[in-house]
Amino acid sequence: TTGRQEVYVFEAQKSMAIKPTNLRYEPRELSSLSISEMKGLLISKTKDDEDENKWKGMDKEQLRQLVIDEIDTEDPAEIAALVAKANEPKGGLDTNN
Repeated sequence: TTGRQEVYVFEAQKSMAIKPTNLRYEPRELSSLSISEMKGLLISKTKDDEDENKWKGMDKEQLRQLVIDEIDTEDPAEIAALVAKANEPKGGLDTNN
């Protein structure tokens, strides 16, 4: 195999075969994260789904401060990688496709 995966690019309205090793995360500023993305980061860093209740009712600025304290970076590329990691399927990726 070539190591390429077929993906559909909506903006170009066509399919392309790409190598996953050529993909890069789009940098994300902490201020651009949604509340659910910030909660996902906190859950993945604390490894405890139970903690989600203690963030209930917090506004976006309070959550942002918690995330800053927890992730210890403001680098947009690192934040993008952390968000992607937090959004990975819990069982891992299915590689049988």
